[in-house]
Amino acid sequence: MILYHGSYTTIQTPNIAYSRDRLDFGTGFYLTNIYEQAKNWAVRFRYRNYPCIVNVFDLDYESDVYKMLSTGEADLHCRSDYYILDEILIEIE
Repeated sequence: MILYHGSYTTIQTPNIAYSRDRLDFGTGFYLTNIYEQAKNWAVRFRYRNYPCIVNVFDLDYESDVYKMLSTGEADLHCRSDYYILDEILIEIE
């Protein structure tokens, strides 16, 4: 499963400590499976003279997170940010 994150910097390991607290769904590390959406998130930084970077994360298709997302059992917004982040960090190591 490929997920994208739009930013002004390359992100090797997600860390919600750098997240702003006034985002749509609160503090978190926001991901999407839609490249254009992540690109739109990144383009916002161009107006502050920052680079526009779309980070790509490739999650294991056999992972528990992927199974929950693909079956509709859960989505990234209904799970705790810390839970999803912990699972993603385990999978990308």
